[in-house]
Amino acid sequence: MGVTAKQMNKYARDRGYTNWYQFLEDVDDWVAQEALKQIELEDK
Repeated sequence: MGVTAKQMNKYARDRGYTNWYQFLEDVDDWVAQEALKQIELEDK
């Protein structure tokens, strides 16, 4: 299906960030890709 912005922001907030963009500023691309995969898995 796909990951929504709401899911991405919830993932970031659960880890102490204000939003997804703040999370992206702190992590490298690989970590962000893995986070998206994890969000998708949690959605199923």
